[in-house]
Amino acid sequence: MNAKTLAVLLKGSLLTKNGENDINSGFACDLMSYALANAREGCAWITVHTHMNVAAVAALNRIACIVWPKGAETDAETAKKAEEQGIAVIKTELSAYQAAGIMYLKGIK
Repeated sequence: MNAKTLAVLLKGSLLTKNGENDINSGFACDLMSYALANAREGCAWITVHTHMNVAAVAALNRIACIVWPKGAETDAETAKKAEEQGIAVIKTELSAYQAAGIMYLKGIK
């Protein structure tokens, strides 16, 4: 599944031009060090953090997509940095729990 398709499934908005990024797994975490150690390459990472460190961790781990769930304040600079690194960013009004459930049911494990 690609990021553009995931954005539709999550009733969200793709904030970057990287909609063709392939997603091979999911990951949900708000602790940067844990994400750095455990997020897998090609995953869609659900986090409420929107600061620049999210883009840095995603780039280091070659994460395909960052998902900002309900309550996450959009940070245009972070989205721009992620886009420059080839990372898709999705904003959804679903909760992290709902987004993870949809992803799992659609085969993103």
